[in-house]
Amino acid sequence: MSLLRDIQKAAIEPSTDLPTLLRMCKLLAARLGNEEFGLWVDCELNGYPNIESMPAYRILEVQSFGNFLGGFNSRASNMPIPLGVLPENAREAYKKSVSWS
Repeated sequence: MSLLRDIQKAAIEPSTDLPTLLRMCKLLAARLGNEEFGLWVDCELNGYPNIESMPAYRILEVQSFGNFLGGFNSRASNMPIPLGVLPENAREAYKKSVSWS
């Protein structure tokens, strides 16, 4: 069976883990001489070197939540934290989350 067919079969097989599939793709990239594909596979396997090189599908919009204690011992649990109450230089860090690998 060809490597491409092996990859196709592994991609639909529920028991195939993603690192195994990506390693098969790494081999395919080497056989094809496709350096760009090989670099992408490396980053997916080992993580991206910096946030600037990270593809958009690795950056997620998130909502931060917190537990608060107020006057008269009042409590609020698991409440959303509005970005507007955070210092401006910290807002981006609480707005997005990245998946490095």
